[in-house]
Amino acid sequence: MIATTLRKARLALPQYHSLIAFITHTQFPRFRSTACNVQLIGALFRGRFGSKITSNLQEERIFEAGKVQDARTSSYSVEGTGETINRHPELTRHNHEEFNKTKAEKHEKADISHEPEIIDNSKDESTLLDTYGYYRGLADSAVAPSHNVHDTHIPGLLSATPLEINASAPRLGSLVEVRTNGRVHFGVVTKQSRGRFQESHTALEVFAAEGEFISVQPSDVTLHLPGYFNRELILASDIYEEQNLLENIQLHLIEMVRSALALRKTAYHSIFKSLHSHLSRDYAINTFKLGDTVSLISRNGVSFSAFPLPQQAVTLLACHLEFSCVPKDWMVLGGYGGTRLVPSCTYAATSIYSQSVLSSVLLRLNEADIESFRYTLAAFLAKKPSPSVLNGHFVYDRPAENRILQLLKHYIVYPHARIEKRVAQILAGITEPSPSSVYRLLMAIGVYSTTTDPYLSAGFYGKVQKSKLEASNFASIEDTSDADSFQSNFSTLDSMYFARTVLAETPVYAIPSRSLAALATPGLSELAFSVDHIDKHTSVIHFHIPDVVTKLSPHLPLYQCLRQKLPPFAEKTLDYKDTSKAFFPRNLLPIATFKESAEPITCFTVSMTYRSKSSDLVQTSISFNYLKDIRLLREDELSGVLDFHEKHHPANFMPRKDYSLTRDDEENIGTVRNMLMSHKEQRRRCYAVETSFQAPTVNETPSGDLELVYKGRDMIDLFVNEINVLMGELVGKFGTAKGLPLAYRSQELVDIESQDEKGIEISPRSILYPKYHATAYEHFFLEPNVGGLAPTKYVCATNLLAPEIVSCVPSPEKVHTGLGLKNLYVRIHCPLSDFEAMLNQYQLLSHCIRESYCQTAVKRRHILLRGYDVNALTALELHGVYKSVAAAEMSRAVVRQNMHTYWTLRYLEQELRREADPAQDYTFIFKCVVLQSSSTSPAKAYCMELGIDVDVVVKPGESMTIGDRIICSRVVILNPLAGKLVLM
Repeated sequence: MIATTLRKARLALPQYHSLIAFITHTQFPRFRSTACNVQLIGALFRGRFGSKITSNLQEERIFEAGKVQDARTSSYSVEGTGETINRHPELTRHNHEEFNKTKAEKHEKADISHEPEIIDNSKDESTLLDTYGYYRGLADSAVAPSHNVHDTHIPGLLSATPLEINASAPRLGSLVEVRTNGRVHFGVVTKQSRGRFQESHTALEVFAAEGEFISVQPSDVTLHLPGYFNRELILASDIYEEQNLLENIQLHLIEMVRSALALRKTAYHSIFKSLHSHLSRDYAINTFKLGDTVSLISRNGVSFSAFPLPQQAVTLLACHLEFSCVPKDWMVLGGYGGTRLVPSCTYAATSIYSQSVLSSVLLRLNEADIESFRYTLAAFLAKKPSPSVLNGHFVYDRPAENRILQLLKHYIVYPHARIEKRVAQILAGITEPSPSSVYRLLMAIGVYSTTTDPYLSAGFYGKVQKSKLEASNFASIEDTSDADSFQSNFSTLDSMYFARTVLAETPVYAIPSRSLAALATPGLSELAFSVDHIDKHTSVIHFHIPDVVTKLSPHLPLYQCLRQKLPPFAEKTLDYKDTSKAFFPRNLLPIATFKESAEPITCFTVSMTYRSKSSDLVQTSISFNYLKDIRLLREDELSGVLDFHEKHHPANFMPRKDYSLTRDDEENIGTVRNMLMSHKEQRRRCYAVETSFQAPTVNETPSGDLELVYKGRDMIDLFVNEINVLMGELVGKFGTAKGLPLAYRSQELVDIESQDEKGIEISPRSILYPKYHATAYEHFFLEPNVGGLAPTKYVCATNLLAPEIVSCVPSPEKVHTGLGLKNLYVRIHCPLSDFEAMLNQYQLLSHCIRESYCQTAVKRRHILLRGYDVNALTALELHGVYKSVAAAEMSRAVVRQNMHTYWTLRYLEQELRREADPAQDYTFIFKCVVLQSSSTSPAKAYCMELGIDVDVVVKPGESMTIGDRIICSRVVILNPLAGKLVLM
């Protein structure tokens, strides 16, 4: 009857050319008598099969050789087990339990060496089962039917109406797939639950295709095809005593599975690949229902309702198998591990990007990449130095490592058995391949918080995973059922949109960052400025730096360091090779920095009002903003404007230049430059200790020799440095006025006798200058050099300054003498590489939220529910965090200075060897400045040619005074390892 129906359907639908292969492969073979080879594995499925069953779609084959049929005795033998099982004359509910018990006892004796390669259905429910092994076992393990299965089958076995994909509860005759006790079953409902399906705890009774009656809870249902078998026929028959009905249903289910597997194998390009192209998005995971696939299949010029009922069921079953067994393309989100209504199971199509990543890791990842990732991960967890470990944060720059981490994130929220195999291979010897273990691992290495992928949505895993993976951390992520889910959740990492304002649309000029360019990330900036002209003499100047703290999600390690008062560098490896590297993961830098983009970019802004005829800093403010119209300046453009204003007054006629800045751009940059020059002059009058003279460094030549290079500071360096000092002063002034706990820096003069108010009498060497009274510190600044201090004055004045003091409580009476500031100084620039700057930015964010947003208890509760603690650290807490960080930074500074001294002395050692060569003519002259007054030998001095501190031999009867210049031409002691150099 069924085969006849399918043949009539094929003849009646000649227009379905695009699905002719589908119709061909979904015909059920005609049910023959006892000579036909039919699958009836009720007593056998839980046993051990003697032949190998493969789960590879490309190597599917019909499994026939392992079963030998004996129709005359109604028995069958299983090759490889050495036993023959007689066919029971009746399969009823009364003898079913006894039959299963006998079967289980027999197969416990079977040789376990003949186990098929099928996913173990007794796995823990935290891993999604690979259901393909179950269905392949149904289709490939054939046994003989009973002697009383006839050619003429029970009429009206199937329902007369087409399938309706809806959310109704499973009733009598519904086809269901259930997962219970770690096993998967496919069968028909023979006893429905009572009461409301969502709330009922009454078990459903299901007759499975393997010939078992099982009781399941409504929450165990993972697939529901309603109204397939004739409900009235089942109700009218004594189903437990009517063998023909049971066996025909069982044979029908097995033939359905065979046809679904055949369709799934042959129709990948015609159906499933087309479905994925329609349902997938570029970067977003798109959710859908099984009914959505019906509408998409109908788009091929075919009405799904016109298919005969068996073809409808086979098509939907094949779709479900494809969605369940191919985790790189599909995800099964609903109907597993929860108690919600599940007949309309929710699926998802992975994004095109995720599909590419998962395919590369699951199918094409080589063993060398896995070994490299495993070694780097093990080295990081063991806190051993490794090129991929930077400041204690796991850095994954290689594409293969990034793809592996994407797979691990995907496995956490979708723990499919096929993915588990690859995860177990990757993490062998590190941790067990369970979702909770992988979750803890990624949290430990600090990469799970990278929410640039849409795997962290709370809608992608059930209640069991939520409780095991602490899903409360993801409460702020919205559902992703809408088409714009990626844009709403993952387009940026901004979680503090409510604390932001949009600045007026004025041009923003981003200064090129040389430190980011050294990290192979050109085209990015970490400092920008803009100008709002109020009138002819008044302007509001805004300085913008990267906004880091609002990019930190609540479970990011750096954020936890702030909340838990833990230092991020404590007991972590330090990379001494390049101390300018950022501690942020490199793949976050494009998101946190400034670049030319049409999208708004978030920033932290320090604003001030500038009057060209006044030197006072007034109306200082801070804010978190969105920026638009960012212009990334080229170095030659910025240098051209700065050099021009250095030599010409801005009111003069500007000659033509070879860069594309407009006159308004030049005027804005000139306004900022003039303000900074005014501020620098004011600091110089307060005896700021700064220098622009060349500082020597040691480089290695291609030939392997060492050379001494003098690297000066150009106009861009001086311009950026002055902005950083000004921003620090503005924030210090703002924080002092508001009483905010920040890391305030102050510096004063050393308390010595020459520092009294009267000072000492100074006798200039030139007869043109009269004698005067001044402190020893002031003496070095009465004749300042253009563009900065001379080296002699710089090194002498530095030794008269006390070390910087960092206090977390503002003191209005303290100043920063070293920088020439009348206020306290707060480090706020470069939050990507300076943890102290990021710490201060966090304190300011807390202040802005309290001032602008958390005015009501409801709004404050909203912030707390999102996981953000808006309470700023107290002064005591802030001091504890800073103290730990400062200790690590001080250790790094000492190592950096020792390395500089070592390589400088190695260079000098190399040159001294050349001097010993008679063919070479070398004469060394070392100009030194005495740093400490002394009459004993040796005296401390600073060598300007080498840029390091040295010892100078003092002749008997002579004394040296601080500031004295001496010339040395002889090396007495040279020890690079000890860092010691004595000159004479």
